[in-house]
Amino acid sequence: MLRDGNVYPQKGTVLKQLTAVPPGIQALEAAGTVTAKDYSDVFEPLVDRAQGTGSRMRLLYRFGPDFERITSGALWADARLGLRYAKVLDGCAVVSDIDWVRRSTRRIGVFMPCPVRVYNNDGDDSAVAWLDSLPTGTAGSA
Repeated sequence: MLRDGNVYPQKGTVLKQLTAVPPGIQALEAAGTVTAKDYSDVFEPLVDRAQGTGSRMRLLYRFGPDFERITSGALWADARLGLRYAKVLDGCAVVSDIDWVRRSTRRIGVFMPCPVRVYNNDGDDSAVAWLDSLPTGTAGSA
């Protein structure tokens, strides 16, 4: 399981980069209320780095028990950023026990250019193992 002690510190944000993952996997954890500023401060630099180096992304996005909501501005920021990061994604794993997050992810996943899987909060290890097993340039949602 990914621990808070392995979080890259970003003061004042509730979207945090988790660092206790294998190389090639980018992991984020949402807590509290996620805003557009969280996306620009935390997620956008990951996408910029991947695009700038020509590398691919395998994204683990965890909505833990402390997650409350995502603002409409954050959803808009994710949609705008998604136009850029979808091109470099090999796969996306969403970890959450929140029903609406799980349902939304499955619905959106069918439109993603890469496989998308949903895991329960106790499924961090399985999500990381699945992402780690993906070949580069994977296509289609599972």
